[in-house]
Amino acid sequence: MRIYRRVSRKKYLHGKRVYEYERFYVPVPKRFQHLVKPFARRDLKVKVEQEPEGFAVKIQVRPSQKQTRKA
Repeated sequence: MRIYRRVSRKKYLHGKRVYEYERFYVPVPKRFQHLVKPFARRDLKVKVEQEPEGFAVKIQVRPSQKQTRKA
């Protein structure tokens, strides 16, 4: 398995300047997709922790924030 890096470039001011940012993608192997699928389209809280031989990614469901409207 590999971690993929993508650099995006957006032009602004009619092409005079370029805004760049990078994103990292971690593909989920097929054997784990049944664990990940219920979390699709939900707000998640992601925490990355360093370990002696790499890193660990901890993902939790972010509690829904219901907006109350005052009259």
